Amino acid sequence: MREQGFTGAVGGGARPTVRLAGLKLRSWRGRGVAVGVLALIASLCATVGGGSLASAVPVGTISLYTNPDIQPYSAITFGPDGALWFVSGDHSIGRITTGGTITNYTDPAISSPNDLTLGPDGAFWFPNYGSNSIGRITTSGVVSTYTGPGVSWPAAITSGPDGAIWFTNLGLESIGRITTSGTVSIFTDPSINAPLGITSGPDGALWFVNVLGNSIGRITTSGVFSNYTGPGIKRPVALASGPDGALWFTNYDNASIGRITVAGTVSNFTGPGVNGPRAIESGPDGALWFVNYWNSSIGRITTAGGVSNFSDPGISNPVGIASADDGALWFTSAGNHAIGRVVAVGPPAAPQVVVGVAGPSQATVSWSAPPDDGGSAITAYNVTASPGGATCAWSSGPLACTVNGLTNGTSYTFTVTATNAVGTGPASGPSAAVMPDSLPVVTPAGTAIAEGDSGASVVNIPVTLSKPWPVAVSASWSTADFQATGGSDFVAASGTVTFAPGETSKTVPVTITGDTTNESDEQFLVTFTDGVNATIGGPYQSSFVTILAGAFAPRPVI
Repeated sequence: MREQGFTGAVGGGARPTVRLAGLKLRSWRGRGVAVGVLALIASLCATVGGGSLASAVPVGTISLYTNPDIQPYSAITFGPDGALWFVSGDHSIGRITTGGTITNYTDPAISSPNDLTLGPDGAFWFPNYGSNSIGRITTSGVVSTYTGPGVSWPAAITSGPDGAIWFTNLGLESIGRITTSGTVSIFTDPSINAPLGITSGPDGALWFVNVLGNSIGRITTSGVFSNYTGPGIKRPVALASGPDGALWFTNYDNASIGRITVAGTVSNFTGPGVNGPRAIESGPDGALWFVNYWNSSIGRITTAGGVSNFSDPGISNPVGIASADDGALWFTSAGNHAIGRVVAVGPPAAPQVVVGVAGPSQATVSWSAPPDDGGSAITAYNVTASPGGATCAWSSGPLACTVNGLTNGTSYTFTVTATNAVGTGPASGPSAAVMPDSLPVVTPAGTAIAEGDSGASVVNIPVTLSKPWPVAVSASWSTADFQATGGSDFVAASGTVTFAPGETSKTVPVTITGDTTNESDEQFLVTFTDGVNATIGGPYQSSFVTILAGAFAPRPVI
């Protein structure tokens, strides 16, 4: 990677030579304060993201776009034109579409820019370190610059919540503000010590890092300062607002990622692959993404502190990173004239444990959720039958749906896919084969019982299922008067008979009341209704129960 040398005089001091690759800090006195942190300014990138997601490849997939005419040594940000804009060398601003088409805009007014942010006016604003000015470039490439008292070695820049642009001044160790019409204000405070990265916070204030002060600063839009220190803050470089309402920052010197609440509580996280972290950005997946300069990789940290790392041989000293509307993070690969892209949100993995249960000309299919939703909530599942390709779709509720239009007697398997805002993931493995068939029939049989002269006796009414069934089968039953009368000849009753999977025979008990009345044989009915997973058969869908007058053994009644 190149050495970038700056010369000239501002505020009585010469700009230092900056070795970006080694990030060697040099100190000199400007207004009595050690500065010498310009080796880190390339680490910044503005936090701009949002929009619809369009990627359809796995999370962590990396693409690289190279062009010898670009020098993407620092920041990158997403624009209102759907493209990414980046600092490209000492006198250029570059643009790359999400399809990889690169354009370079060169202008003498662009002078060693270090950062880039989208302004409220739809243009990009950048600090011209080389000319002590603030630059602006429209999406059509028109450049303008603004100077003002106190703009001295501006390093990083962001859009503020007040409709103005805010920036850090290394030369005067101050925080600057410029309106979209070019009016500059400067704010100073003794706590400022080599201010670098800056971003808008969730509390309506501006937050920035003090590289040599090992602290995090805060300034309200009215100019009131606060300063926060904490364990693990060591040469903080860049920061971004997180989805959890906190600020997240990179600690370059101790290979860690920091978090600070708006109340000033600091936490520190490290993990595999964190090595020289520079720019950091909120991703579309609810995590924070950052670049690792020294091991040329892209890191990801969840708001719970879980770290993962993604690498590719084509990445060389990444510096800036930005979220786009294509479900990916884009980054500058400073060591090889490249712009990179890493997928942050992908399609879901395959659903698991697919089970089909056959019914008449249909099957109910259930499954469990994929182990990975791709970073975006699953919104739909689709089930496909084989053979034939019949389908059913799920959109809410328990993970199951019914495939209709199947042929009884044909064996089927089923696969399931999951879909999120990005796209549809791979199909699950096939279920075990099932064969749709006509529903079994619940058939009650008639029976008889001797009445007896007194007391009660129980008649068990046989109920059969025409064939075993893989799921539970049930039917409701109730007694009904015929010649015999409930309350005097038998006890009126009702209930449900249930066949467990595989069962084919059950009985329903009814109590008979004995008496000494001289009478003929009498009958009553036990009627079956409301079959579940079955139909009801038999004459009148009932059992005719005969109460035999006299005390002799029961005999079947047809």
